[in-house]
Amino acid sequence: MSSFLALGQDGWGDIVSQRQIELSTVDKYCLQHEIPSIDLLKSDTQGFDLEVIKGAQRLLDAKKIRLLTA
Repeated sequence: MSSFLALGQDGWGDIVSQRQIELSTVDKYCLQHEIPSIDLLKSDTQGFDLEVIKGAQRLLDAKKIRLLTA
């Protein structure tokens, strides 16, 4: 299993290791890599989808994401 979210009460298994990773947002990534728009943004982030959408707020407000699916 892998997740950005903590294991909930109904979770199964044990956490055997953890890693520190650097996160960015869709907005920051697109700025850094000069990506002006996104045709399809597909998020499969195991319950972290709302945070992904929040991180694309600038592009969403500017209507630079044509289709968003989670």
